[in-house]
Amino acid sequence: MVKATEAKPSFGCPIRLIMHVRRFFCQKSTCAQKIFVERLPDLCRPHAQRTKRLQEALRQLGLTIGGQAGADMGSDLGISGSRDTIMRLVRQWEPPAQPEPHVIGLDDWA
Repeated sequence: MVKATEAKPSFGCPIRLIMHVRRFFCQKSTCAQKIFVERLPDLCRPHAQRTKRLQEALRQLGLTIGGQAGADMGSDLGISGSRDTIMRLVRQWEPPAQPEPHVIGLDDWA
């Protein structure tokens, strides 16, 4: 069994989540990847140290108040993340695509 741990806030108190995921072994000699691990796409991305929920909370702090201030506020809220981590999450963020407008109004008196 593989253990994945993460600290995440619960009502302002950090808790550690210990998960057991299954490992699968391929018996074919031609298989390039011999070991497969159970994925949890709703919880976190592969090789991630934080859940998607925690990453989103850190990103929102960074978008709202910035890197160092977001790290300080997160520390007060029980969310751990350095200013560099917060700014990296902000830089990696891709805003959702906005639909193109179908009707454009022009102001004659502008």
